Amino acid sequence: MFWASGADVWGRRPVYIACLAVYVASNIALSFNDSYAGLLVLRMIQAIGSSATIAIGAGTVADITTPRERGSAMGLFSSGTMVATAIAPVLGGGLAQAWAWRGPFRFLAIYSGVVLHVIALFLPETLHSIVGNGSIPSRKIFNMNPFDYFRNGLHHTHPPVTPQEEQFVRDKVHEVPKPVACLKLLMQRDVLAILVYNSTHYTAFYMVTASASVIFAEKYRLNQIEIGLSFLPFGLGCVLSSIGSGLILDYEFRSVARAMGLTPLQAKSSDISRFPIERARLRAVAFIYIALACFFVGYGWAMTAILPLAVPLVFMFVIGILSTYGMTASTVILTDLFSDQAASANAANNLVRCLMGASGTAAVQYMVDAIGDGWTFTIVGGVCLAVQPLLWLELAYGRKWRAQRTFVCT
Repeated sequence: MFWASGADVWGRRPVYIACLAVYVASNIALSFNDSYAGLLVLRMIQAIGSSATIAIGAGTVADITTPRERGSAMGLFSSGTMVATAIAPVLGGGLAQAWAWRGPFRFLAIYSGVVLHVIALFLPETLHSIVGNGSIPSRKIFNMNPFDYFRNGLHHTHPPVTPQEEQFVRDKVHEVPKPVACLKLLMQRDVLAILVYNSTHYTAFYMVTASASVIFAEKYRLNQIEIGLSFLPFGLGCVLSSIGSGLILDYEFRSVARAMGLTPLQAKSSDISRFPIERARLRAVAFIYIALACFFVGYGWAMTAILPLAVPLVFMFVIGILSTYGMTASTVILTDLFSDQAASANAANNLVRCLMGASGTAAVQYMVDAIGDGWTFTIVGGVCLAVQPLLWLELAYGRKWRAQRTFVCT
């Protein structure tokens, strides 16, 4: 919440750099750490540095897109995290097997350090309250990359700026971050319905990933590298779905726009006040998440029966596809609803889903030990079906609730 609120006021670029600097430093410290207590504390600091980049990235996508094209852009952005889901278990398993537990942290320190330098050198500022639609030069050095600095320095001629753009930036310049204020988002009926619904399925998604490595080791006798390779189908499903879901979301938006008789120019507008954005983003999710609940149940019983390894891997592949579509759709609609505070809105999303996901991850092994894989994931699938009415409420009343809202996350 702190980083995202800052990104909505100070700009995307300086917060990216600060987050990654914390992440790089924590990885360096982790690679030299010798105590379990130090591991826990440094992992928390590592998460403080890394987790906000998802929310800030969503804010950057909101800065440079309109709702008509936002689905595919957000899908492409999300595919980065999903590629990591695919390759990280393999890479981490190989590093851990070759250089013990310090190996992954040493790799991450080097890799994130390279990313930090690339962002510092090339990433432009995109926040509208600082650069408008890109025509207003950044005023502060931390909002400029080196190319901006030499191109738009004090001794250079700036591109023309409209009075409206200049006034908009002037009105925003004295704002300060208010992280806790974003908790007010959770009191909005439409937002709460979306967050609880999405977070329940997000929790189930991570209960699968958290338990799979233990199950593969105990029931299928796989080593660390083989366990990592077993996550490839799951990660591949996530990557394909991330890109595909973005394209589908854009198609759904255009389909609803055509049904309303909007011209392409009207549909490209950023104003969604009179547009049924809930229907455009979420109508397919209802069917997809019902199917997902069934696959959770099937996955659990496939593990219980110790069917050939290909069977649970196929279940994981499909779970990756279905879960990712719903998560992408939820991220996109939150960005649509709060495009001026997109990073803060997605921070609220992360707050709810990560707390629920952490609880599910902590509980899943106890559940598996007590009642077995089959009944554990039967309960998981049942809970996913139980929250289905939240989506129906959002589809039925979300537009009305949105029209009644006067709240802004400031």
